[in-house]
Amino acid sequence: MGTTSGGVAVPAETIPGRGGGRLAVGALVFASLVAGLLQSIVLQIQDELPALLGSTREVTGWIVTATILAACAFSPVSSRLGDMLGRKRVTVSLLMILALGSAVAALAPNVWIVILGRALQGLAIGVIPLAMSILKDIVPPARLGGAIALTSGTLGIGSAVGLPLGALVNEYASWRGIFWVCFFLAVLSTGWVQWAVPAHQVRSHGDFDALGALGLGLSVTVLLIGLAQSLPWGWDSVATLATFGVGAVSMAATIAHLWRRSHPIIDVRSSLAPRVLLTNISALLMNFSMMGAIIVFPQLMALPADAPAGLGIDRVLAGLIMMTSGVTTALATPLITSLNARFGPKRLMVAGTFVVGVCLGLGLVAPWSAGLFLGINIGLGFGFGMSFAAMPQIIMESVDRRDTAAANGLNAQLRFFGTAAASAILAAVLAHWSIGHHGVVVPTVFGVELAIVLCSAAAFVATVLCLFIPTAARS
Repeated sequence: MGTTSGGVAVPAETIPGRGGGRLAVGALVFASLVAGLLQSIVLQIQDELPALLGSTREVTGWIVTATILAACAFSPVSSRLGDMLGRKRVTVSLLMILALGSAVAALAPNVWIVILGRALQGLAIGVIPLAMSILKDIVPPARLGGAIALTSGTLGIGSAVGLPLGALVNEYASWRGIFWVCFFLAVLSTGWVQWAVPAHQVRSHGDFDALGALGLGLSVTVLLIGLAQSLPWGWDSVATLATFGVGAVSMAATIAHLWRRSHPIIDVRSSLAPRVLLTNISALLMNFSMMGAIIVFPQLMALPADAPAGLGIDRVLAGLIMMTSGVTTALATPLITSLNARFGPKRLMVAGTFVVGVCLGLGLVAPWSAGLFLGINIGLGFGFGMSFAAMPQIIMESVDRRDTAAANGLNAQLRFFGTAAASAILAAVLAHWSIGHHGVVVPTVFGVELAIVLCSAAAFVATVLCLFIPTAARS
């Protein structure tokens, strides 16, 4: 059994040779990587989905949106359950749901069942904040920084890897093969985590705030639906404004409820502390920038060379170029860990957000080419790696150890909200500034440049916010 020190539960004795060992860390990093794939693995074939599934573009768009929506709405719930019931137990359960959702989508007879499967897949993205909290419990301090940096970065690494992986599987198998790959990876990850990761007993007190979870999930869902439908409905339409209004009122009521609870699903008071609040807003902006790059650059490379904005690069090659950002993040983790130890997570996050802003800005001043986007993605990999490594460390330094999963879950939720915002806003920008070209609609140079400006500006705003993050005492 675990013991207590100062009223805080400490980890129970783990299986010799496995607690915090490389196999346990590898299992958690791999599980997070598999979850990270889900954001982008169908993006490269998104234009083909209406024909493949015999549906409209508006309906097939929910194949992407459903995953993001489910991830955003459920992340705090799964994280809070992990704090209460055991983080390994909830992680394994989420991976099993991922396998189920993948099988449902692979066997789906119509587009609506594919959307259902993708929604189930989205629930599994809560694995990432849970994995970071488990690492803090089982990994020795000397190796903790690198382990958390790599795990936090898997959201970006997985998104980068998912682009070429989805395109390759679709080209040599079928769209159903993409979901069978997800199923296989989920089953492998479930077994690895179950076998290698030790159970621990750092648990949070209190009951589960079902009303708070329902209110939070409903509020986020309504707001994300408003974002997702803002393009077909129109930004200034009654339907869009009413949806945002309902979401805002619901969120305000939920926050008031959480403020009064002794054990809320999200600790609003600690979340509004400047150190946590500024980090979370910066996280939202950085995910906006990351998703923006994933949306804009592959499309720009894959459009015909004679289009106003296009390079005529094969989709698989474009995906491989984008993948270099994830590879860079993974390879740079030891250096990023060293920089974090020397300068602290705040300075690391300031540097990372600034690097991302500069790299995205290069797309506005340099002639477009495959070489340029290769260089930009290598720089983005380093910038996002620094930012995503610093975020969870700042968060976990600022909250009670028993509530780290819930705090990371809120951070993950806001990151996915940034992803959803980028999908909606940039889709609207590219659609509005577009022209007909050989019977299809393609974005103009101005539309692409405006999208890049928004992504770069989001990163620079995050840099400014990070400068005002209070510095914690170093332990």
